[in-house]
Amino acid sequence: MRASSVPQTDETTIGTRTAPVHGDPATAEPAGGQEKLLAVSVARIELLGRFRVEIGSRSVDDGEWRLKRAALLVKLLALAPHHSLHREQAIDALWPELAPEAARNNLHQALHLARRILAVPEVLRLRKDQITLLPAGRIWTDVEAFEAAAASARQLQSVAAYRSALGLYRGDLLPSDLYEENFEARRTALRELKISLLLELGALHEGAVQPAAVEDALRQVLEIEPACEDAHVRLMRLYARAGRRQQALRQYEQLRAALRDEVDTEPAAGTLQLYRDILAGDVPATISSEAEIPGPAGGHNLPAALTSFVGRASEIAEVRRLQGESRLVTLLGPGGAGKTRLAVEAARTVVDRYRDGVYLVELASTADERLVPETVAAALGIVEHSDRSASASLVEALAGRHRLLILDNCEHVIGACAELAHDLLRACPELRILATSREALGTPGEVTAILPSLSLPPQHPPASVESLLEFDSVRLFVERARNRQQSFALTLENYLSVARICRQVEGMPLAIELAAARIGALSAGQIAARLDDALSLLTAGSRTAEPRHQTLRGAIDWSYELLDGVERALFARLAVFVGGWTLPAAEALGERDQDVLDVLSRLVDKSLVAAQRSSDDEIRYRMLEPIRQYALERLEQCSDVDDIRRRHAALFLALAEEAEPQLIKADQAAWMERLEAEHDNLRAALQWCLHTDRDETAIRLAASIWRFWYTRGHLHEARGWLRRLLAQTDPTNIQPELWVKGLGAAAALAFYQSDFQEAGKYWEQCVAASRARGDKRGLGRYLGNLGLVLKERGEYDQAVALYEESRIINAEIGNIRGVSSALGNLGIIALDRQEYDRARALQEESLAIKRSVEDDGGVITSLNNLAAIFVELGEYQRAQELSREALVLARRLGLKRSMFVAQLNLGFSALHQGRLQEAAGLFGESLTLARATGEAVGIRQGLAAFAALAAARGQGEPAALLSAAADAVRSAGSIVLSPSDRAAHEHTVTIARKLLGDSVFDASSDEGRR
Repeated sequence: MRASSVPQTDETTIGTRTAPVHGDPATAEPAGGQEKLLAVSVARIELLGRFRVEIGSRSVDDGEWRLKRAALLVKLLALAPHHSLHREQAIDALWPELAPEAARNNLHQALHLARRILAVPEVLRLRKDQITLLPAGRIWTDVEAFEAAAASARQLQSVAAYRSALGLYRGDLLPSDLYEENFEARRTALRELKISLLLELGALHEGAVQPAAVEDALRQVLEIEPACEDAHVRLMRLYARAGRRQQALRQYEQLRAALRDEVDTEPAAGTLQLYRDILAGDVPATISSEAEIPGPAGGHNLPAALTSFVGRASEIAEVRRLQGESRLVTLLGPGGAGKTRLAVEAARTVVDRYRDGVYLVELASTADERLVPETVAAALGIVEHSDRSASASLVEALAGRHRLLILDNCEHVIGACAELAHDLLRACPELRILATSREALGTPGEVTAILPSLSLPPQHPPASVESLLEFDSVRLFVERARNRQQSFALTLENYLSVARICRQVEGMPLAIELAAARIGALSAGQIAARLDDALSLLTAGSRTAEPRHQTLRGAIDWSYELLDGVERALFARLAVFVGGWTLPAAEALGERDQDVLDVLSRLVDKSLVAAQRSSDDEIRYRMLEPIRQYALERLEQCSDVDDIRRRHAALFLALAEEAEPQLIKADQAAWMERLEAEHDNLRAALQWCLHTDRDETAIRLAASIWRFWYTRGHLHEARGWLRRLLAQTDPTNIQPELWVKGLGAAAALAFYQSDFQEAGKYWEQCVAASRARGDKRGLGRYLGNLGLVLKERGEYDQAVALYEESRIINAEIGNIRGVSSALGNLGIIALDRQEYDRARALQEESLAIKRSVEDDGGVITSLNNLAAIFVELGEYQRAQELSREALVLARRLGLKRSMFVAQLNLGFSALHQGRLQEAAGLFGESLTLARATGEAVGIRQGLAAFAALAAARGQGEPAALLSAAADAVRSAGSIVLSPSDRAAHEHTVTIARKLLGDSVFDASSDEGRR
């Protein structure tokens, strides 16, 4: 059967028809290898010095991109964290001047063209408003490789490691895009990283007494940045020590000229003094055999690393970039996010840039705000004067110093830290401060950086065990687990459990380290199974760590104790939300007459709640899961916990029922997005209703959002909810119309999974109940739906009778949407019977009605059905126009099934016109969408399309294998083929058998059925 249908529980239904599948060996293209449907080879993207993409053995150079914005989209994704961008981020970067609708259309066009150029549909994915480049772990970029190699070189401190890292930098980032603002900051940061590596390499060479190598490294720096004072100074020292006094003096003059030309300034006082020393002949004339590596006169007090530092290369680069913009940078994040370690490691990379050193001040044990200046002075070795304050002594001591000061753990003494930072920065022009805190200091000129969680593996299984190590969270777990058990390694037995652990703690470094500390006592699988109670499990921290870092609970306790009573109360209530919430939702659960926004903002400021901007420009809030678990414990201790949960369920029931009628109207896309954002909350509300026997509320909720579940590909989950609800609910205890609505929703979901027996059983009950109650609207709806089941069984005459009865009833009550659906369904049967004129007339009448009532979903269905008719008639241009219109609308609404049908019809048009490569790409995208929805009918059609394509190319084995695979899906799903589908299948089989001979054909078919 080539037709699949679209049930609606609130209207009569309309089916969707796809074109028949035929193919012949004589084509416009030579035969080639079978198209790849799902697998993508590891891809390489070069961005340094040039733009080049390699997928497997195929390469795409910069000049092959016909649309510049398509190439820019790929470049942005290649540089984005985890190679993923929110749709709105991409739009803001590429089309900031366009209206939202035009920008979204441009984005879809760019995505489509990029997929075509790259020739593998799976390379670019748009899911839940997130655009992702390639499956995780299957992409290599030279930028990431360079940053990772740089971090490794700094840990190893070997010349070979530095040279290896520098060898990856083949030129500045994307030199052909010099005027694209999107890349400026990253280009500068990467160039600065190369400069730093060269300076550090020069220092290593100087320590090994290799003056020629030192000079070469420093000269390379000046080629990149002629005004780099550090490089000029080092060369002056180098030449002076080598007895090349005149060259050292000339180097100073070159520095002066470069500084005047580029930044209109003079060399620093220390550089001028060095020049005067050289002029006076005070610098040693030769290099000592024990020459020191150049560094700051003041050195540093950074602690030696006891464990490896995993990942965070991009975060370190960002911290360094921000330090170039502001003299006060504050790293923000909740307890256990890794702020201190990142600050120390970032500072370690710039020690040689500060003439007077880099100093860490640990404030965690300073309980009295008045003692903050004394703590800082003690860490810096500054002796206080008896006649002045510690703050004044600090100002006097640091006034002429070029120094980086790290103020660690400021949150509990935030006011004193803010005041001291302000005073020091105002009085000490060469001082810079890097602070870590759970709350911003709020000082003028402060730049904050929110520390993200470590990169996480995706939900779906990775391409390989090794590919998981691309994610920082997994690498950290593995390295810390090896500290406990040296034989620990990722294996086929544990890799899914390790990935699950990292996801469950949402990439929080402290939580990952504490989980890894359990290895040996527990397996990875056992740890993952117990993480629903992470606060009790993650208690095995280092005895030498600060108490707040010995357990996950201790880290969050530290923040909780800093909250006032009002903040604590709202913090606990917000734990009822799963997956985040909006401000109105928080206000619905807050205390009466409470300024919830004010309290919520304070929780955000204190890093217990994260605020994120959504695609519709609304701020959305969430807690990291370990923090939510902690807050949930606090909620359970509250006397009003049951009332909070009841109000939460009522809030999301109201949302579901408000959304239901909108899901078939013009604004349905926005409502789908809103339900997607609240999906976890809807699940939580359903779960609570089930556990507390609130059956009527649960059925109201589930039956209101079935269309969302279907559209967004949650069919298995949706059927599970409704089966449980219908099984445990006594129909005599709820309103009859609600029971029927629940049955109708369950039937629609069963139909979409080709479970026609269950769909028919439920819809028969709906028809009987509607007749008994005299509900004509319901009767018209469910008669049409039952007709769909009969059609799928091949009982066409009976289906036509139900469609006609449905049409008459809907016409009597003035339900023109229902009339339109019945006409469309009658049109599908006319097409299957090859009554093309009648089919076209029925579908065009149905389409006109759908357009008149602005039912975009129905319009898409009618467009797809008409396209199938024109493919049958050989009017391919018209079929393509209709399919493209349907595809644009379907993408805007996120209707995967409709996108699948439109792509399939476009593929058939291309196939019948001999454009086989284009057909292959369209069929590939179509099959991917069909698999995403889980519809057996769609998967069968996609496989059959590829079989016909193989037959058209004269490829017998793939044609036989795919035909058999399609037939296996048909058989497993009890799908009845329409006459034309059956003829298309037999046509492909005949060609494949003729190409292969009986024995090879039979063997290939057996393989396809497996």
